[in-house]
Amino acid sequence: MTRAIRSLVIAVLAASACAAGCTMANTDAPPLQGPSELGLSVAVAANPDVLSFDGASQSQIVIDARDANGQVAPGKTMRAEIVVNNTLVDFGSLTPRTFVTGSNGRATLTYTAPAPIAGATASSYVDIVVIPSGTDANAATGRSISIRLVPPGVITGGGPNPSFTYSPVLPAAFSDVRFDASATTAAIGAGIANYAWNFGDGSTGGGVTATHQFAAGNYTVTLTATDTYGFSASTSKTVAVSAGVAPIADFTYSPSNPAMNQDILFNASASRAGTGHRIVRYDWNFGSGQPQSGVTVSKAYDTAGTYNVILTVTDEVGQANIATKTVTVANVGGLTPSFTMSPTNPKAGVHVVSFNGTGSTAPPGATIVSYAWDFGDGTVGAGANASHLYAVDAVYVVRLTITDSTGRTAFATQNLTVAP
Repeated sequence: MTRAIRSLVIAVLAASACAAGCTMANTDAPPLQGPSELGLSVAVAANPDVLSFDGASQSQIVIDARDANGQVAPGKTMRAEIVVNNTLVDFGSLTPRTFVTGSNGRATLTYTAPAPIAGATASSYVDIVVIPSGTDANAATGRSISIRLVPPGVITGGGPNPSFTYSPVLPAAFSDVRFDASATTAAIGAGIANYAWNFGDGSTGGGVTATHQFAAGNYTVTLTATDTYGFSASTSKTVAVSAGVAPIADFTYSPSNPAMNQDILFNASASRAGTGHRIVRYDWNFGSGQPQSGVTVSKAYDTAGTYNVILTVTDEVGQANIATKTVTVANVGGLTPSFTMSPTNPKAGVHVVSFNGTGSTAPPGATIVSYAWDFGDGTVGAGANASHLYAVDAVYVVRLTITDSTGRTAFATQNLTVAP
């Protein structure tokens, strides 16, 4: 081969960028650029463009030539070469090498794949380069087409057929959804090397089976299967995820027969979230006084009567449920907290204030078993008598809570003004 033709082949390869990394698809030639004595437009196609390394499989190479006016160009002499990795080689056979286009501007060549290569497990590529001949080879413009060679036993042109199922088909938010790609198939002679999952919410996974949890909404889940020869294919399905089951509200309270001014403990731990959800709020309405929030709260009623206590629980997606129970507060006489303070006008940091709760009384048959003090500044005390020194001048709400031998409680409060 002349140096001019070899240089032209290398230039053609650089222009077409068609080497071992070329795709399998036939591509149209780029527009002719620069001067050409021939003014030819050359198109090259290969059918099939995937062959087996078996020394016998063949591909038909069709060349169509047209002149500068787009008309068929008969009688044009051209040459074809085999190129691998930018190098002219006889890798397989190509006949004829030099040819002339027919009356329809077309010529047909035959490329035969090379004999099997021992240990070959991956694909190779060859480029068939067609070079128009003229009075100046350096001014001619060539074209090329890629053919993929695969190890014997692989169905040429075949690839994976991804398929998957998921269950449950109507999943709830934050519950497990199982994906199964075991129905995916590969071409004869190949296997599935990799399963890649894209769950449509920014999360990915791998493996023939995968498990994922979704928030409520619609998601496009995509499975990409890659076979042992590098072919990949994808399939997608839309997964509709419902908000799920609303929470169930429930609570208990103690004591079950409270009296006026007796602390009642309310406990909502018996409430349950729906599958895959969690409760994020517990809101209480006691039918009297200020609402509260929390799993456990306490409340005392200063007036006897029947009250509807409402608990509202809310999960993380905003689903809510309520529970209502009736609490009857009795007017039980006899358990009466009472206390005195001395001095009544103390100075901050100077006077120690004495508190005396011995004036409290219990109903007949019961005794007072505990005295609990809340001095209003974040400190507490215990006993029928207590004392405290206030460091800062302010108005403090002092609270005494007494408990009798039957378990009943009652409280009383007084304001104490501490001077500077």
